Amino acid sequence: MATPLMAQAPAPQPGIVDRTELPIAKPMTLPPRTAQEATDKFLASKALLGIMKPVWTDEQIGKIVFIGWHNGAAALCDDLEVDSAKMAKAVAVFAPPATPPLGAERTAFLHDNLVLDIGLATGWVMGGNFRDLSTFCAAARAEMAAMPADRHLFHTATPPK
Repeated sequence: MATPLMAQAPAPQPGIVDRTELPIAKPMTLPPRTAQEATDKFLASKALLGIMKPVWTDEQIGKIVFIGWHNGAAALCDDLEVDSAKMAKAVAVFAPPATPPLGAERTAFLHDNLVLDIGLATGWVMGGNFRDLSTFCAAARAEMAAMPADRHLFHTATPPK
């Protein structure tokens, strides 16, 4: 029987810092985006839409990007958190209709694409905004404040009506 990899790892040596225990500091501001990075962001946007277009309507793509934006903001901004009940409600609109039944294969296809596309949209938001977290997070907080609590997906201290 093989020994698990973690059991094979050597014990920490005195004087060596175990970096897995250290908090991760997020960079707040990086140098401005270069022209190549701006082009890459544009091409990533086209690729993201190209992946989603064959499966989803424009309205559904908008909802997926909306979900991804909230996930990305929550991942990048320490003071924002996605509300799991609101997220469940947002994702529930993608449930296949009961009538007529789509079949197991089509249902699995749509589920897998939804999970993939939300992940891609989340990564797209994070990749496009990590350079200036203070500006992005301030904009995300302003968006949250401007919306009624039942319109955004962030957790708030007061429950939505």
